[in-house]
Amino acid sequence: DQQESLLNVRITQDELCSIACRFVEQPKLDAVFQSRASHERATQQEIEHVEHLMSAVIGAASARAVLNAAISGQQVPWDDVEAIASETSETLQISRELLQHAIQNMGQGISVIDKDLKLLAWNRRYLELFDYPKELIQVGVPIEQLIRYNAQRGLCGPGDVESLVQKRIRHLRSPKAHVSERERADGTVIQLRGNPLPDGGFVMSFTDITAFRQAEQALVNANEALEERVQERTDELRQLNRQLIQMTHKAEQTSASKSRFIAAVSHDLMQPMNAARLFTSALIDDLEQHPESLKQQRQLAASVDQSLKSAEDMLSDLLDISRLESGTLKVTKDVFVLDELLNPLIQELQPLAHQAHCQLRYVTSTLMVNTDRRLLRRILQNFLTNAIRYSQGCAVLVGCRKVQDRVSIQVADTGPGIAQDQLDNIFNAFTQLDQHQRSHDRGLGLGLAIAKGFSDLLGGHIHVTSTLGKGSVFALELPTLGYQANQAENENPPTESSALTEQTGIEYDNQWDSIKTVLCIDNEPEVLKGMNALLSRWGYQVFEATNSEEAIKLAKQHTFSLVLIDYHLDQGQLGSDTLIDLRNRTGYEGPAVFISADGRANVKEQVKALGCELLSKPIKPAKLRALIRSHL
Repeated sequence: DQQESLLNVRITQDELCSIACRFVEQPKLDAVFQSRASHERATQQEIEHVEHLMSAVIGAASARAVLNAAISGQQVPWDDVEAIASETSETLQISRELLQHAIQNMGQGISVIDKDLKLLAWNRRYLELFDYPKELIQVGVPIEQLIRYNAQRGLCGPGDVESLVQKRIRHLRSPKAHVSERERADGTVIQLRGNPLPDGGFVMSFTDITAFRQAEQALVNANEALEERVQERTDELRQLNRQLIQMTHKAEQTSASKSRFIAAVSHDLMQPMNAARLFTSALIDDLEQHPESLKQQRQLAASVDQSLKSAEDMLSDLLDISRLESGTLKVTKDVFVLDELLNPLIQELQPLAHQAHCQLRYVTSTLMVNTDRRLLRRILQNFLTNAIRYSQGCAVLVGCRKVQDRVSIQVADTGPGIAQDQLDNIFNAFTQLDQHQRSHDRGLGLGLAIAKGFSDLLGGHIHVTSTLGKGSVFALELPTLGYQANQAENENPPTESSALTEQTGIEYDNQWDSIKTVLCIDNEPEVLKGMNALLSRWGYQVFEATNSEEAIKLAKQHTFSLVLIDYHLDQGQLGSDTLIDLRNRTGYEGPAVFISADGRANVKEQVKALGCELLSKPIKPAKLRALIRSHL
């Protein structure tokens, strides 16, 4: 074919060069025929190479036609060739213009760097992205100058300017493609791509991907928000499940309580009713057979009265506990002096105390309260009747003590006392303090449970201290309005307490001066539990808090004699900040002791600046007790 005829003809290098030199630059032709004599026959590879060079200028068809004519000895149609070459040149020019126009209007910034790392070309977007001065952008300017200019403006990130420049120069000298991103101070994100050129140098592209990164971040935020909402819903569901479990447990307890109610009514309540019927039958028989036996009739009548009274008390307790559980019990408050309630109650119970061979003593009080008189009377009546019944042949002392804005109404006895492991159970329903009590005196074990429920309704707090074999103190703490008009601001403590101390060895004086209340603040529940157990055995009333908010809430409800604070709490919270917050928000002005294993000087200085003392861990009970006593 035509290709074969072109390659099989004989043509020297000189002849081939004379044809091609009209279209191809001489240096390129010399590179084709280097190291060979010019009169030698051109090789197949040389002819193909020359044809390829000519095709790049006048097109493949024109190059083939010129070579065929020259090699076959025909006259070359130069006019036609020039016309074709002219058209080809115009076409190439148009293509170059189109390419240049396309590059100028691209959304990406483009720059071309030669092998010497000098700027060869760029487009309009490149200038817009970097805002170079006009005098800086020109062909042949070293790219190092442009990089340094950008680094000085902070566009290359933080760091030493020269270090940033040399790092980028090393990338450009390495013939490897590279991609990187840079976020500018205004939030713009630019992606840089570098692609090496065959003869050295790089083509660099700069793309503004801010919108893409913002959309990506928005998606991440949306996913995080979705996960957070899912977590919130999960937590809510868990909370609802816990509440459901608690409600189920409460319902089970209520059901069990009702079952015990039925059992109690069917057995304990029938006992005094049955006894009353027997006493009544015996009284009728005695009247019929022995009209003269008046004394025996009085005894029978008293037994009937006692049995009916026991039944009445049981029914009253059942009704009260039922009202407490259903939430239907209403509180009616009025202002009165405590002596108006306590004095008649003491007089009413004196016969019961005499019958039990118990010495009942009372120290009058002019303190005033605003509370429900009926519910308060029921609470104190329960304390007193229990103390009298369980203190057979012993003594019971009743009195009040003002502690800042609250009053502590206390019932102290020299009875058998209560074991420490039973103190937490005595306020549970159906708990009997004495299983060996006479059957006609025994109730349903609801008295203290009712007292606790009434106390909660009145906003009070019940505290119990007891020593087995020596006695107990039941105290009810309530808000007080102060002393009655024209009365002294400080009533003397009951002098009878010294007699009780001599009989029992219990320091009732200290307890009567108001049971000292201690607020313990620690982030470890086990530590709080241990402190509570220790301080309670020393006769202190302990309140527990794990953080500042819990402590402030308790301080608004109770009055404290002392605060014990762990210096390091959860979530970076310090005990010093907690104490300052407690003082500012509740007005607490009492003493405080910090407890910590951190013995650094700055900790000691902060504690001292607050006017407090620091107790080191591990705590030595003797040292703690001595420190507390020094404050109280």
